[in-house]
Amino acid sequence: MEGFTESSSVGKCNRMPFPELLEHDRKVVRNSKMFLELKDKLASFVSEIDRVRCLALGSFSKDSPARYQLALLLEMIDFLTSASIRCSVYDPVFNKDDIKFIESLGDSWSVDEKVPWDLECSRNTLYYLPHAPLSLSEVVVKEEQPRIFLANHLLQHTDRYTKQELFEKYPLMSKLVNLLNLGGLGSCPMVNDGFVRYVSKKSRKRRNKIQYREPELEFDAIESYFTDCRILTDFESGKLLRNSIWLNAFSDLTLHCIE
Repeated sequence: MEGFTESSSVGKCNRMPFPELLEHDRKVVRNSKMFLELKDKLASFVSEIDRVRCLALGSFSKDSPARYQLALLLEMIDFLTSASIRCSVYDPVFNKDDIKFIESLGDSWSVDEKVPWDLECSRNTLYYLPHAPLSLSEVVVKEEQPRIFLANHLLQHTDRYTKQELFEKYPLMSKLVNLLNLGGLGSCPMVNDGFVRYVSKKSRKRRNKIQYREPELEFDAIESYFTDCRILTDFESGKLLRNSIWLNAFSDLTLHCIE
């Protein structure tokens, strides 16, 4: 699948067997304030969601943060329904142990580079992309059209680009960021993209300042399925995600609604 970046992780020697480590991590996630907040914001979608698509999970058999990300995935599925829910996962870094574990979870689980269901199912699918690169997020939004999108905070994940750069490199991400700045932020501050410069001494005599701003961008020219994007929770601006035993497993995680 396009959009993934190559990654590597150094396996750590774990004294406990994997099932015990995973159960420990699930308990940590289950009892966390982060998960309590997530359940509260997902509650209104419970009756709709019948599928989960998880990408960029990492190699959870050998990496602790990825194992916590898997723990959250399993806890979300338990919360969403007591019946069988389809879950499609994929990451090119999966090894044979990762795949074997996923296969052990039953017929409702599958490893799929391409989404295994029709596009109209996206509305009832929870998308979970922990630490996905922008290139992957762009591809997923273009090809799979997610609505409920648990992934990196779109504003924080794109703030290293100017508006022009983001518009040219990741147009759909750019359009989503613009929609957030127009009104989908709730209590989050608006982003100021302009800057002011003084000019020559002659101009200063007139006590004028020239304001330079990035060019006006034609966001409406970007073809997309959505007209709105809002943040349902950023976990108290990330406070509920930091300083925990799971380290950086959930840094910048944010629940978005794209419609």
